[in-house]
Amino acid sequence: MGLQCAGSDVSLETASRSDTRVHLPSTRLESRSHNMTRFACLLGIALFLAPTANAQFQSQITTYYSAGNACYGNLFDVMATNDLTVCSFDIHLDAGAPASTINVWAVTGGGSWQTAQGNASLWTLIGTTTVTGVGIGSPTPLNLNLGYQIPAGTVQGFIIEKTVGSAPVIRYTNGTSYGSIEATNADVTIYGGGGICAPGGFAANTTRNWNGTMYYELGLNPTCVLPNPPGEYQINQPGASMTLNGQLDPGPFGPIIQASAVGTLESIDLASVNVGAPYDVALVIPGMTLSLNVLGVVLGNQTVNIDLGDPNILYLNGGAAPNLATSAFPAPTFSIPFVTYSPFTAAGQMVALDPVNPAGYSISHACQYEAATCNISSNFDNINTGVGGGPIGWINPAVPGASWTVNSGGTPSTGTGPTSADSGSNYMFCETSGATGQTFTLDTCPYDITQISGVTGTLTFALSRIGATIGTLNLLVDDNSGAGFVPITDPVTNAPVTWTGADLTQNQGLVEWTTVSVPFLHNVTGSVVAIRFSYTAGTSFTGDLAIDTVVVN
Repeated sequence: MGLQCAGSDVSLETASRSDTRVHLPSTRLESRSHNMTRFACLLGIALFLAPTANAQFQSQITTYYSAGNACYGNLFDVMATNDLTVCSFDIHLDAGAPASTINVWAVTGGGSWQTAQGNASLWTLIGTTTVTGVGIGSPTPLNLNLGYQIPAGTVQGFIIEKTVGSAPVIRYTNGTSYGSIEATNADVTIYGGGGICAPGGFAANTTRNWNGTMYYELGLNPTCVLPNPPGEYQINQPGASMTLNGQLDPGPFGPIIQASAVGTLESIDLASVNVGAPYDVALVIPGMTLSLNVLGVVLGNQTVNIDLGDPNILYLNGGAAPNLATSAFPAPTFSIPFVTYSPFTAAGQMVALDPVNPAGYSISHACQYEAATCNISSNFDNINTGVGGGPIGWINPAVPGASWTVNSGGTPSTGTGPTSADSGSNYMFCETSGATGQTFTLDTCPYDITQISGVTGTLTFALSRIGATIGTLNLLVDDNSGAGFVPITDPVTNAPVTWTGADLTQNQGLVEWTTVSVPFLHNVTGSVVAIRFSYTAGTSFTGDLAIDTVVVN
């Protein structure tokens, strides 16, 4: 049997699904429309190769996002009118750092949460993920692929909870009874439940109704399609996952972005449950800024975010043309390390044949990478806000509860931190809720200070120390001599330069920043230096220290 895609140079010869050859030319495509036709044809071939499946596109049901109260989770019941498979949930999670680890539990074998509460042995953990809350009034996607089956006529109890009892909190709404109907449609009903204020306790404290959205497919399926409507980014899924340096999937609202200094060792991380399946990765080098739904279509209920018509497109396995004929996914996970030697940008997205996905193939999240020249000075503008970020080439270790946060506006905790930046829109601060005694480190990139005109060897920055339990900030310097980071000392007293406690001249809404200048040339022997800001938190959440407008001259 032979297949030829109309308007394309892609063809397929097959005697059976197990004896198939895909023919792909090796020449670069000449036009956007031709490339789109080719990719659509490839996906059509992928669909042909996959076992026959009755594709049931994902549905959803939402209670509401009205809040009114909050703690660390909910217990609630779902009753299926038709056979269905639960795919994922959105929850109502406060914005701000730190990121929250969320567990999803189900009553083992089915049944109401009311019959299983208080007994951990009656529950099964069906999913866990780490997310950063979007904020009050908006859904925070968990981006799971639970594949949890509920037969028609069955009541199934769930728990969705944070693993740690600290801010940010999960929002819910005060209820009147455990059996009240909070959302219903032709397929499923969600009932009123209870709140959780002791993570891991499996028991409700009182009637509290879950705020959120449940995504599901009709039928009892072992896995779920993870669709994205037009105007959103495709998210990673079991059949195709692509990240940079092991980053978490940020959800459908943006690409996976990695930026680093020229010369940094990076990695493309690929994963698929279908070892041996044909796959390829479309790469655009030099790349473009990925945009929402570039093709204007959704293929197989999945979104293509990379521009397949870009004249710079290459394919990981096929060079100028995609290769699904001889490529085979080598292991459940593998990484491709690379080092950049000059500034450039790149973008990429993976497709893999997937016999489990009803579409016949899976598409990964789109990734975007930028290598740029490092700058030791920064006011933190033009950087994505959020925990763990920072200027290109700076090191902000991903330590749970102890990473610096790029922020705009006030910090999440009351009575501590600035309400706005010293200059521009952004600054960096340490979120100390639940981080008593933790040490936050932030390193500038190594920089040859002889390249700075009129260099004096002075570090100048804006410092905000507002809060009742401000800890201690230390400054260190590394001159690439092999000694590592050593304290910056006062050139007269030789004592380490530190700040401890609140600045009594500062108040929120009035004077919030003080500019300090610290000479360090006497502490170094080499010209390539990096500065470390090391902050040890105080005894409570009111210790949010912040820095801005960092200048080395």
